[in-house]
Amino acid sequence: MNIVFTPYGWEWRIKRGDLSASLLRPIHPLHQDLAYFGGWKLVVIVLWLPIAAILAFIFQPTLNPTPLEIGVFAVAIWGAYLIRSMFLWLLGMITFWTTRVSALYELYFAVELLLSGRLVPMSLLPPWARDLAMFMPFQWTFGFPIEALVGTLSTTELLTGLAIQVLWILIGLGLVQLVWRAGVRRYGAVGG
Repeated sequence: MNIVFTPYGWEWRIKRGDLSASLLRPIHPLHQDLAYFGGWKLVVIVLWLPIAAILAFIFQPTLNPTPLEIGVFAVAIWGAYLIRSMFLWLLGMITFWTTRVSALYELYFAVELLLSGRLVPMSLLPPWARDLAMFMPFQWTFGFPIEALVGTLSTTELLTGLAIQVLWILIGLGLVQLVWRAGVRRYGAVGG
């Protein structure tokens, strides 16, 4: 669910001149990316459900989420997608000023792996790392949706988590708008 347009794609867009064509369209490229990957996710979910049913039958997990937890998970996974999209778009837009963003993306990805609950569950991190993660967007893209479904969070924590996701979406969207305006002014078409 959290596969989004990566900074590598930005390098490719600019080098090939595809961004120039996107700028001529009446829709913002961000909307195009969100719609493309969002639509693709709906197809993947439908294709994944039979596999999930077979795996659940084979391994019989002890997962008993309440309807509230299932609902929060369904909303949180899309919130996670939006947060991750905004922040990887921000990182990708660095290519307006440089031709390569891969080293920065690898550093970002390493920090994301460690502080999101993706590589190591948040509960296993040292207290200082959990505290740091609380003030960064990473936990809200992987750890929170998983914890919402596993059923370890109270109703207050579930609703607070959704509110924090909305906050990170708004912060990311605001930053994308600022960087987009500055970057498009700086953009010089190449390739294509």
